[in-house]
Amino acid sequence: MNRPKLSNPIYLILFLTFMLSGFYGCRSSKDLAKKPSENEVKHLGQLISNNTDFEMLDSKVEFKFIPKEGVSAGMKGTLKMMRDSCIIFSVQPFAGIEAVKCMIRKDSFFIVSRLHKTYAVEDLSQLKNARYLNMELVQAILSNKIFVPGVTKPSEKELNKFEWHKVKEGNYFRWPDENYLLDFCINEDGQYNELRASNPEKQEKIKVSYNSFEKRGSLLFPNQVTVSVEGLKQTLKVQITYLKAEFDTPTNFKFEIPSKYKKVTTDELIKRFQSML
Repeated sequence: MNRPKLSNPIYLILFLTFMLSGFYGCRSSKDLAKKPSENEVKHLGQLISNNTDFEMLDSKVEFKFIPKEGVSAGMKGTLKMMRDSCIIFSVQPFAGIEAVKCMIRKDSFFIVSRLHKTYAVEDLSQLKNARYLNMELVQAILSNKIFVPGVTKPSEKELNKFEWHKVKEGNYFRWPDENYLLDFCINEDGQYNELRASNPEKQEKIKVSYNSFEKRGSLLFPNQVTVSVEGLKQTLKVQITYLKAEFDTPTNFKFEIPSKYKKVTTDELIKRFQSML
């Protein structure tokens, strides 16, 4: 009897590690920027606060991994989010069996491998570009929220630092920084539907696209988030589809690591999954 192939969780680990290690990319096109008008600043504020109406998210999800080369892979799992507190991913490659569980907190990042009976812990303050990173940034990416790196609640002064760009391909708000640029693209309906992160000096890039928006009470929430990563050793695209998203319902955020599990480094854990490819 053939053993089911369990290599897929490595893509989730690479995806999460990339999200927590900074944004890079290639600047796309030159255009003229202007200071946003009072109405544009007001619209930006509405987009930033759009998803603050819920404190907890609990959803079954489908992860689809599309590498540059090779066969696409899909698997089921769960995603739990407590606003300004933690994010928990659970990945179940087949038959509802949990293979990998990850938790992101304000100060740390945990990965537990049920397959290898091991776990790894990363201190977020030690990661590359740590001064820009926080757990809220990852929550914002997963919940279609415009953000200012390192700032939980942007002030009006910070909103006025954004640039407003009008180009043929579509309009966007840009957060300028000495190290990178973040472009938050706005569609014809005035909805934030794409993030492009760029750095003129690097040859790596990330794009986050949002699709299948649905009205959920006072929220306009995307049922699908697609993250495209290029320029790393492992070029891939990760698509997250929310299957049964519930907001502010009683949710268990318990995250236990069995005492018999061995602690290893994140690199060691990734190598163990790579050996299964």
